Amino acid sequence: MTVSEAVTFGSLLRRHRLAVSLSQEALAERAALLLGAAEHLRFTMGAPLPPCWRAGYERTMSSVRAQLSAAAFESAWAAGRALTQDRAVGEVVAYLGG
Repeated sequence: MTVSEAVTFGSLLRRHRLAVSLSQEALAERAALLLGAAEHLRFTMGAPLPPCWRAGYERTMSSVRAQLSAAAFESAWAAGRALTQDRAVGEVVAYLGG
């Protein structure tokens, strides 16, 4: 793994963890957005979801989907998938108050 790939993977991990936190805080729309962004990054990197993340990922997805209508989830998910890496990081920073 190159340094650039390691940095990108670290960004992916932070996005996934923040999405979990957001889903627990009932900020489901932002969580869906970040889950979509993380999924897109995994896809572009050719990095499937690590098996050790699967159970937590499924719980997070279920929680987020339960808090949103199907249309709202799909809209936020698609918006997340469309974000550039920089914009996705900006979403995280904005949430954290940076």
